[in-house]
Amino acid sequence: MVTNPTNLNGDLSVLPQSIISARVITAREILGSEVSTKEDEQLLDIINNIHLEAKKEDSSQEAKDLSALLFNQESIIWAKNNGYNSLLEASNQERRINAYKQSWSFTLNPPMLPNFKSRDQLAKEEVDRRYPSGNYELDNLRPTSGLLPRPTPTKEQVINRYKSDPNVIHRYYDQFSNYINQNLGRFVDLKVSDTLSQVKWGDRDKSFQALWKISNIQEMIPKADYIRVRGAPPLPPLRGNPLFSGNAYFFKSHNGQFGIIKPNGSLLFFPSNIPESILLPDNKPSTTAVLIGLGIKPSKDAKFIEVDKSSISVSNSGSNNTIRKVVRHNTHSYFLNQINQWKEANYNPSSLETFFKTIIPFYETIHNELYDDSYTFEFKDIAFDTADLVFTIATIGFSAIGGYKGIAAAIKVAKAGQSTSRLARTTTALRGILATVKKGSFLRTAGKELTDFVVPVFTARDVSRSLARASVTGTSNIATKLRSAVRSSDEAASLAASSSQFFQKASDEEILNRLYTNIYELKEGTVSRNITVPLIQQKIDTKASQKIPDTVFRGQIYDPTVSGLPRSHGAVDPSDKDAYLASIIQHTAKSRGSAGKVLSLSSDKFVAKRFASRRPNGRVFKIDTTKQPDQFRTVEDIIKVDGPRLVREGKIKPATLSKAIVQSLNENESEIFYLGGDIPADIIKMTSRQPTDKITTEPLLQASNEQLIQSMASFSNEASGTIVDSSRRRSNSFDSALVTITK
Repeated sequence: MVTNPTNLNGDLSVLPQSIISARVITAREILGSEVSTKEDEQLLDIINNIHLEAKKEDSSQEAKDLSALLFNQESIIWAKNNGYNSLLEASNQERRINAYKQSWSFTLNPPMLPNFKSRDQLAKEEVDRRYPSGNYELDNLRPTSGLLPRPTPTKEQVINRYKSDPNVIHRYYDQFSNYINQNLGRFVDLKVSDTLSQVKWGDRDKSFQALWKISNIQEMIPKADYIRVRGAPPLPPLRGNPLFSGNAYFFKSHNGQFGIIKPNGSLLFFPSNIPESILLPDNKPSTTAVLIGLGIKPSKDAKFIEVDKSSISVSNSGSNNTIRKVVRHNTHSYFLNQINQWKEANYNPSSLETFFKTIIPFYETIHNELYDDSYTFEFKDIAFDTADLVFTIATIGFSAIGGYKGIAAAIKVAKAGQSTSRLARTTTALRGILATVKKGSFLRTAGKELTDFVVPVFTARDVSRSLARASVTGTSNIATKLRSAVRSSDEAASLAASSSQFFQKASDEEILNRLYTNIYELKEGTVSRNITVPLIQQKIDTKASQKIPDTVFRGQIYDPTVSGLPRSHGAVDPSDKDAYLASIIQHTAKSRGSAGKVLSLSSDKFVAKRFASRRPNGRVFKIDTTKQPDQFRTVEDIIKVDGPRLVREGKIKPATLSKAIVQSLNENESEIFYLGGDIPADIIKMTSRQPTDKITTEPLLQASNEQLIQSMASFSNEASGTIVDSSRRRSNSFDSALVTITK
């Protein structure tokens, strides 16, 4: 494992094993002394921009090849700095690239914590939705309420009725199956990667020499109610007291190392100084070793211990015969079993913290950062979305920055409320985390935000093709192209620094003309290489003068419990007009928007459909602009009329307005914004299209038993996934306990 930061300038306080370091060091290794004085922050921004440009639909093959070649180099640095030597072999190129790509995927899209609701909660939500004014007498008119006159029920009585409502029952069971189908696989992958961090990458898929399944352990103790009678044996009869049930695995690895894999997938290696004769007497696992490995302590009354140990053949290549396979199998089975227990027990939220302690990597570290050591933490003390936020951001910080430092920086972001929406868990959160550990000034001098992080769309095989093209055609000179990108970055930063006084005094027309000229000269991200300053002005002016249509559209997640289209937590108050307009320009400038803090609308229904199709339970909403015509504006109108003034007054950066102009030229999304904040329900109509995963808000009075059985059964679907690397951890307590066997 590499311990010394190599080729890092130091303005970003990140560990060399992290994925951020891999990206920065790649640029430094390719260009060497040419970038020795450049900040890490600038190099990170440059490569981020290269990957972002390559991901665009209209990107050239040349841009895609450059991104792929850089990504390959990043994966090599990442593997070297983490000691994954086997991944550096030519035969493992695709495995290395896939592992590095998935590490980025976990960073930018971490799994969501389960947030299951009890049937009581769902019934209350249904009652509140149906009877918002509290007129519960109407419930007696439902066909399921019977035909006889009945007194007006209380709210509690109506809620009790709705616990058996088909809609509530469907929602109750569907939440479990939906979580399993959509999130469980990634959660398993994250936990498995943490577990396998103590295993060399090349050893994870090597077959065991021997494997035993431990399925049942019980201690034999005297019967408590035994009364000895004359002539009976002097020793009382014994009864079995179960100590363990489940599937654990005792193994001898390919290199002769012994260990045990617990039912929840956690892994323990026995110290190498313990002789095999002690761990494996009579060619079977030692009962003492099994007990210590599983953390089981027999009672003082135990006369002896029975352990079911069955040998498993490891010769079948399709069986669970490697550490990776067994750890993943047990981890997945454990998660699935826990969710099954919650479902059958009508879900007890108090069990959630125990579950999290078992499955979430670095969970205790999160607690130590959040709470005083003297404070007894209880999961119920914080709202669920806060817990999910902390876990999400900590996952980002851990992967991107590395280790405890990344977690600590991430939780500072969560505490400060810089990212209070789960949808902001990616670039927004990562920017905030890096801001807590940065010492450089490049972005501030350049007057810009860090370019978005993206997970490249290419596959490991695509990278191989790019490498082949580079060697055959010689067109992909990675150093030349990266050198050019650095030069453009320097020019943009220099221009921004020298222009600060100009923007404070310039007129609206002068500001726009300067930005249009910069876009033309730098040719960064513009719609065409043939772009001109007059053409940019013409496009912005034309869109700014367009009439707002009577109907505009938005595609987003449909939540039957929410009225209207609210923005996410932390959105700007529309009463602060300039701050609200600035947030719209900032939203447009970012390729990933603002995570729901600003709601962009479109005059093009197909744009809204595209966004709805990317979201679970996504729907297209129609918004009537005729009821509040003065509250709707195109983004180009805001850019042209208010953008220069906001720049002049220091409320947005020139680079932000410039980026918003480029996005308008590139994306062609016909963006329109509502200036009143949350969009009220009385001007919204949902389209009739109903996706297959929609949870209907209409009463399911005619739902059949067959439908209910199918919904309940769907819960048992399994998920799958692959593995990446995470933290390194070892249990010293087991080691010290096991050494006593040899005494």
